[in-house]
Amino acid sequence: MAHATFEQMPQALKDAYTQINPDKDALYAMYKRDVTRMQSFKDINESDIKAINAPAFIIIGTEDVVLPEHAVEMYRLLPHGQLAILPGTHGEFIGEITTPQDRNLITATISMIEKFLSGPVPKKN
Repeated sequence: MAHATFEQMPQALKDAYTQINPDKDALYAMYKRDVTRMQSFKDINESDIKAINAPAFIIIGTEDVVLPEHAVEMYRLLPHGQLAILPGTHGEFIGEITTPQDRNLITATISMIEKFLSGPVPKKN
């Protein structure tokens, strides 16, 4: 993201935005906000992650922005964490607009999310 340009933004994302808001200046402003947010993101302190007492489900792709090793590290810090590492790129498993659309993978992901959401809420320590 250090050298991101507006021209590199996937056209499918630009098109989806302009279907909702045709203002090209607003699209560019959103792009700049997103890039700035990603470039200035600060790591979350391990003690803060360990203090999350709610259930948390980490889902990433094998070729995601986040490395599988990092997702495993976060999962191990979460007291009530669950982890799924699925084949594919960033968001492919949920049908992200710029990725291949594998209905079987998307259906499996939805099933895992529903199972997680319907699971028991852990008791506070």
